Amino acid sequence: MFVAVALVSVTGLFWQARQERLNDPLDQAARGEITAGSPQSFLRSARLRAGLDGIAAKAPRDAAILNLTIAPTELTATLLRADGSELYASVDAALTTQVRPAPNALDGHGLPFASIPADAPERFLRVAGRKLALHSQYLERLSLNVIQSPGQQPYWLATYTHPPLKNEAMAALDGTDVRYVGEPSAAQRAEARAVERRSAAAEKASIAAATQAGIDAQRRLQELTR
Repeated sequence: MFVAVALVSVTGLFWQARQERLNDPLDQAARGEITAGSPQSFLRSARLRAGLDGIAAKAPRDAAILNLTIAPTELTATLLRADGSELYASVDAALTTQVRPAPNALDGHGLPFASIPADAPERFLRVAGRKLALHSQYLERLSLNVIQSPGQQPYWLATYTHPPLKNEAMAALDGTDVRYVGEPSAAQRAEARAVERRSAAAEKASIAAATQAGIDAQRRLQELTR
């Protein structure tokens, strides 16, 4: 009887340990079970927000995002403090967060944690799949870049392993304005159309002025020959 009870107990412990390994996020990540569309993926809005909140909780209060890289099983970030010093941050599949100093010092400013829309990556990837035929199962890397140049806006950049060409897309901070890298943004296209309209209007006015000048010259010539 004792042997039977012990065997049942050991079997139960083995089954429990096996279930824990099956459900452990780190083990799931190691087995490749967490993909872009998985609920545990950092590409999903709830998981990304949890990861960003974890970094914000451990980082100094004046730290802001300078660069953010997202993979299904890992979140990494470069943070910039008010004094220009950098920090590196990482979050693994189990939401274990690390923040450590970096050797660099930079001028400029980062993006506050609250300014990053957690649903932007999902929106970006969904539109890229539908509009550009770039599908999330081939996603290699998704990053958020905070531009330091005046007049430039933060943007998302996605790189895919397939297809071999035209495999990079970018989007605005909120995940809209999805386009291939190298194509003009919506703002740039709107400005180009405005320039075209102004140019067409100026050309039309110039033609009208030239036509009127010709008419006036012809009228004066007729008056002189009377």
